[in-house]
Amino acid sequence: MSTIFGTAVITVDGYELPSIEGTGKFQLGLPTGKIHKGPRGYIGASVMPNTSKLTCDVAARNDFDIQARLSAGKEVTVRFADDYSEQAWVVPQMVMTEDPELTDGDSAKWTLTLEGASAEKA
Repeated sequence: MSTIFGTAVITVDGYELPSIEGTGKFQLGLPTGKIHKGPRGYIGASVMPNTSKLTCDVAARNDFDIQARLSAGKEVTVRFADDYSEQAWVVPQMVMTEDPELTDGDSAKWTLTLEGASAEKA
């Protein structure tokens, strides 16, 4: 799967958490085909669903508690915009799949990894 670079907006409980511009790496998770072979070669194909994946950085904020709002399988909605083509996608259901990493300092940020349903063109 190819990776698209851009900016994400994570929506949870009516709150929008934008990623730091340009830090998003996104895989659409579109369905693919699996080839079935027989004694004479190709005999058909079946559709294999895939999941989308997002990795992005968000600014650390006092008004948004990552642990309370995103952990324990809490489902979120994500909008993602490609930096180059200006195309946009929506993923209606995503969950955090890895422990978020926090960098300290003046420009403190969380690195988030989410996976979920296939992306839909916005």
